[in-house]
Amino acid sequence: MGRVFVLIFLSLSLAPRLPAQTAENASYPDSREGFGQQLEDLIATKKSGDAAGFRIRLETLAIPNAQDWIVTHFSAADVTNLGRDYRLRFAKFQEDLASLIEKVVQNPGREMMVWSMEPPVPPDAILAKQGLPSTVQPTMIRCFLYGFLSEENTIPQTSVSSFVYLDGEFRYAGGTFPFWWDALNRGAVSGSQLIHRVNPKYPKEARKQHIEGVVRIFAITGKDGMLHDLKLVKGDPLLSEAALKAVQQWRYQPGLVGGVPIEIETTIDVRFQLNQKD
Repeated sequence: MGRVFVLIFLSLSLAPRLPAQTAENASYPDSREGFGQQLEDLIATKKSGDAAGFRIRLETLAIPNAQDWIVTHFSAADVTNLGRDYRLRFAKFQEDLASLIEKVVQNPGREMMVWSMEPPVPPDAILAKQGLPSTVQPTMIRCFLYGFLSEENTIPQTSVSSFVYLDGEFRYAGGTFPFWWDALNRGAVSGSQLIHRVNPKYPKEARKQHIEGVVRIFAITGKDGMLHDLKLVKGDPLLSEAALKAVQQWRYQPGLVGGVPIEIETTIDVRFQLNQKD
């Protein structure tokens, strides 16, 4: 199984901000950053108090002319059921996303985060056993996990959704698995969990110079639970080495897709404050 790009971390900012776009002229890059910006524009509309505009933006997350899209992508025997299922799933997705955005808007300390995932593909034997439909033409699925962090640097609420990228926007296509495989969506993915943390020692020179701040590190959580390919993203040079030494000793319970360990991209923020103890 390929690498799943789920950023499980202590602190992360969203993709670089692009100019806000209206629902009529929106066109987002086909990337995690693009989906992040699409969510950012939704949140900005909600914050503006434009209830009608917010509903319109939520609606644009649906596949345009969904029934026609289903007709061209599935066999005739599956079209009726899938059309009904999509309408039901999308209504629930709208409700859940609106609730998530409301929690972000009502709590200024919360920031929406986006993580990209490689969509899991079930074995053909499972599809056959479940009697699940397959598309009659290639369909590229994008899968994102999104949610917000609390002040305690945990992830109190996240959602995983699948999308197709059409006309410059991401359109809802289901949960971890797309809506035509909805029976597989229960308990499909579990993220990595930090099980052993080592705090950094405050560098004497940094303390002497009254330097504090955040060191951000990129790493990959391996299938063995260890961190690999650590890279410094930002941070004061007097603090960075101590942060890297500490993080190298962290251990995780690996993330799983369908019970299979996966590699996970991770961004970790290590915070240094002068009143902390070594």
